[in-house]
Amino acid sequence: PADGFTPLHFQHFVVTTSARLYAGHSAQAYQQVEQTWQRVRHSYLPQLDAVAVMLHQLRARAALALATHSPSAESERLRKLARKLATSLGHSNLAHALALRHLVDANLSVLEGAPERAENHCKRAAEIFDAADMQLMREVAYYARAALRGDHGAQPDRRRAEAFFAQVGVRAPAAFTAAWFPALRERLLRLAQLA
Repeated sequence: PADGFTPLHFQHFVVTTSARLYAGHSAQAYQQVEQTWQRVRHSYLPQLDAVAVMLHQLRARAALALATHSPSAESERLRKLARKLATSLGHSNLAHALALRHLVDANLSVLEGAPERAENHCKRAAEIFDAADMQLMREVAYYARAALRGDHGAQPDRRRAEAFFAQVGVRAPAAFTAAWFPALRERLLRLAQLA
């Protein structure tokens, strides 16, 4: 590519941004996403549906992570961006993109004080990930749903997810799930301390 941004650079971007979200470094994750977005938005990469989905979900997750502890006006701006990106995810032809939209919508629902709506988005995401044969992401959605439910019927979802996470080697399920559900980060980490 003319700007020097290769598929290897893209893979590095995805991994480092994901690691920053996992570690709870929301400002660094968002900064990296926005800098990368400026480099790639006019290239051929976002024209590829799978790449566009990856870019949009990472950008939405980073915006949501930063929105969770930003001042009100900045938080609203970031949530508006996440809503726009969720809409873009809904236009993809890829089966899992709609599930990713539900993840973004669940985060937005948490930030808007609508936990029941967030729980429904988690359930729908899990169903779509299951149909797309994406078991790890299915369990991420169920684990987030368990965090939302608290003591009200959460044990089956939580136990199921934790068993799967142990089977595939996820050692910190709460932090792993929080990378996908930054609006639930504190609740997920508390849930892990109770285990």
